[in-house]
Parts: sequence; C-alpha cells; structure tokens
Amino acid sequence: MNFNHLIEKSELKKICSALGHKTCYFHPVGDGQTTTGNNYHVTMSCKNCARRTEVFMSEKQYKQHSNVLEREISNV
Repeated sequence: MNFNHLIEKSELKKICSALGHKTCYFHPVGDGQTTTGNNYHVTMSCKNCARRTEVFMSEKQYKQHSNVLEREISNV
C-alpha cells in the first residue's frame, strides 16, 4: 500500500534514485512513537531506493491509519 498521502509535499517533489523520473513509493518501517503534545512519529522508507523520511501526525490521524500502518509494518 502506498503511504505517499502522509508525506509532506516538499518531500514528494524529490525524484526516486531507483526509478529516475518518478516519486518514491513510501511504506512504514517502524512502529509509531509518541512525541510531546500527543503527536506520533513514523519512519517511512521507499520500497525502490530505500530512502528514509519521517512523518509526524496528530493522534487523530494516527488512530485513523493505525490498523493499516501496523499491518504494513508486520509485513516488513
């Protein structure tokens, strides 16, 4: 499943080094961690070039996506 909708637009403008002309295809690679202010931090990685990026989301956003994130993390 593609999680690019969670990535910041400025990060998506970068070109995937493996594909050359397309954007990266990100998926979660680590459990969500709680930060101050009830925000969540999830590490994402491109499945093609292995570039990593960090996603910060609110508690509401994390709960909305938590089932899919956890299922995808267990597949990694």
